[in-house]
Amino acid sequence: MSLIEVNPLRHRQPLQFYSEPLPGVDTTDLQGKLIVIEGPDAVGRSTQIARLREWLEQEGHAVLDSGMARSALAGKGIQMAKEGNTLQPITMTLFYATDFADRLENEIVPALRAGFVVLIDRYIYSIMARAIARGEDRRWIEQVAGFALVPHAVYYLRAEEDFDVQVSAFSKYGTLNYHPDSLGDIFFNGEDITCMAPDKIVTRGISLSPEGRQVFPFMSVLENLDMGAYSRNDKAEIKQSFDEVFELFPKLWERRGQQAGTLSGGEQQMLAIGRALMAKPKLLLLDEPSLGLSPLLVETIFSLIKKINRLGMPILLIEQNARMALMIAHRGYILETGNVVMTDTAGALLNSDEVRKAYLGE
Repeated sequence: MSLIEVNPLRHRQPLQFYSEPLPGVDTTDLQGKLIVIEGPDAVGRSTQIARLREWLEQEGHAVLDSGMARSALAGKGIQMAKEGNTLQPITMTLFYATDFADRLENEIVPALRAGFVVLIDRYIYSIMARAIARGEDRRWIEQVAGFALVPHAVYYLRAEEDFDVQVSAFSKYGTLNYHPDSLGDIFFNGEDITCMAPDKIVTRGISLSPEGRQVFPFMSVLENLDMGAYSRNDKAEIKQSFDEVFELFPKLWERRGQQAGTLSGGEQQMLAIGRALMAKPKLLLLDEPSLGLSPLLVETIFSLIKKINRLGMPILLIEQNARMALMIAHRGYILETGNVVMTDTAGALLNSDEVRKAYLGE
């Protein structure tokens, strides 16, 4: 039996399955309304918005999906700062505020005036709340955020079976209710984990190194690794896991007392993988480990991934660098807009003329 199995379920009509797409909102009066989808990373916010947009358009509404797209004014600076960890928190907050103000003036407000339903992935308030949690002055933050419009409705997604918005799909880490096109059950080692909460999934043996690394920037390397073992209480084996991680990533040992936010991009990726390994998983999920890294660092990270796999760790790798991924994988699945369009052994895919032309740029 394979580690993960997905079994299809009977197709259902949307309104029969969803129950209520926008709880508490009069869906007959949505023109010029601002709907915000909040929630933690990897919970499925963008999937939620895509499904809501599809449903709203079927109902005859004009929809603007603002998503997490950045403005031309501040977007490039935000991306460079996130990848290089070059800005202090207060400067990052100003970047985000500038970005949001530009999108508000040039995209969101005109769409609302034209009668569009505007869907937004996270709002300025959540960005400011995180800034306050980092210790920035509340009064200053409130003044910065004072220009924002009050949304018509805000929904918060949780990685649990019972959540606020009913229109959703499977998220990478923790599952929500389903869209008809993605109905199915997910089994891991014979157990149904379809609607299992993320912390429970970790205890079953699945651990994630997330896209964008998502280390705790103001905690030390040691503290980040210790967080990876939060679900364990076997102290002797936890110490052994520390030793194994430091053997795999000697750089982390050298930086063990250093704040994670001050590490280079490659070192942060090593830390993210090391933190996932601290859970002592039976299956390791790696989401875009090459994101934002130089070609030399990409080679280093992929060499380490190959080494981890050779030590006996099953790995599910999600990666846009198709060539590098297929060079170290045993089997590959090629996705287009969420659908598997081709699958074979990694070697066969790497040597396929169709794959080389369409996905490898040859």
